[in-house]
Amino acid sequence: MDHIFLDDQITIPEEYPFILKDYAKAAIKTNPADLLEWSISYFTALSKGETPYVRDRLLRKKTGSIFLTTLPTE
Repeated sequence: MDHIFLDDQITIPEEYPFILKDYAKAAIKTNPADLLEWSISYFTALSKGETPYVRDRLLRKKTGSIFLTTLPTE
């Protein structure tokens, strides 16, 4: 298979891995019902220099088991 791009044709900005890591953590914490819509809002806020909506933490449901974590949906 031929490669469409050569390594020297692709430039990845230094901050890119940090942006992806922050996005992934925010998505996991927030657990939106519609990930695509939330992602649009998240990156739109970032592009405007605003703070995107992110839950402070996961919500935990009280159960008999200490191992069950319920991820909230909006």
